[in-house]
Amino acid sequence: RTGAALALAAALALATRRSNALERDAASGQLEHAPEGWRRAVHLAIFIVRKAVSILARRLLGAAHHPYWSPMEELVVKILAFAATIGDVKSTRYPIKAYALLQRAIHAAFGSLHVTRVDLGLGQPHAKDALYLALEKDQPLGSCPIILYFHGGGYVTGCAEMHINSHFRWLQRLRDDHGYTCAVLSVEYPLAPEVRFPGNLQFCFRAYDAVVHKVGISPSSIIISGDSAGGGIAYNVALHARDEYPTQEGHAELAGLVLISPWVNHAVGAESFMEHRNTDFLPRESLGTITGTYADDEHDPFNNPAISLVHGEFGKLPPVALTYGSREIFKSDIVDFQGKLEAAGNQVHVSVGPDCPHIYPLLAPLFSTHASRTLGELAAFCASCLSRAASSKPGRVQAQGGGVQQSPSAALASTA
Repeated sequence: RTGAALALAAALALATRRSNALERDAASGQLEHAPEGWRRAVHLAIFIVRKAVSILARRLLGAAHHPYWSPMEELVVKILAFAATIGDVKSTRYPIKAYALLQRAIHAAFGSLHVTRVDLGLGQPHAKDALYLALEKDQPLGSCPIILYFHGGGYVTGCAEMHINSHFRWLQRLRDDHGYTCAVLSVEYPLAPEVRFPGNLQFCFRAYDAVVHKVGISPSSIIISGDSAGGGIAYNVALHARDEYPTQEGHAELAGLVLISPWVNHAVGAESFMEHRNTDFLPRESLGTITGTYADDEHDPFNNPAISLVHGEFGKLPPVALTYGSREIFKSDIVDFQGKLEAAGNQVHVSVGPDCPHIYPLLAPLFSTHASRTLGELAAFCASCLSRAASSKPGRVQAQGGGVQQSPSAALASTA
């Protein structure tokens, strides 16, 4: 028994040492080969235990690295960062999908959110072009204004249902606080490396066109939104909407544009990348690999305005809501992007989460105070946009009890 105990202790010590080495190599960008399969799971499990003990010990000693976070918030941020750095670009797909399905199952059990798959005729397997989220069962696609959403994940991971909880709260606040019945249509765009730039972006353009032409929703009843890489897609889709469906003044007819921690510059050299590398879960050292997976060098991703938005055009956009965390690595680039939007004459509403990391409004129940406040602000912004659209185009958008005065296209939706 003593020998077995010593052997187990030695094995744990060796695994912990290897886990420490992995963390150091990942943090310094020197990790050449990510562990595979069960080895990655073992390293992650050891990291979680080690980090939890370390965080609790430091709290007890009054020497916390991040005293502005709760122990759980600090632990989750560190786990996400470590998990992202020890895997390849596709390794996070399965845990994200599992978490998304768990959220969906919870809402299905309580009947709080009605979720259907939508076939927009874009060719995704099993009619999985988009996911339609509505608070009421008798709220078919086409019967109310929508938030057309593009999820994040560095263009290489993520899925349409990964933020169901936050979307539910967002829709609730719109209805309960402002009297607007809306829905979310989250696009299941193809991921890299299976489909690379510009193929996935063109897919999202076609998704918007299908919503306008097939579903019959007026652009003035659409708010486009996205987070992180999805924020980059959302911005490009807004430009597409402006150019393809302009008003007489050449503006986008869209109701609004909501960008949550958008990835706007693929050159990772801004000040906040170093300043906040320990307070964010984005793998700074892996962003170059992710960019290379998404776009070939021939597309010049660091200067291409369709990839690095800071080099693009900014005029004649709908009202823009921009939110980011004060401790995220994209902060400097987003502030730069905000300045260019405002200099071009756009109306920009900004929400900053104090001491919060990347996409904090979507991480609830973590950072719940700031996440709840920001979702409330986004709901108020969307209500203001829809009200403005209603006053400029009477009858196109209605508040509680109404929707878009167009023929519903429920036939496009198939219950999943």
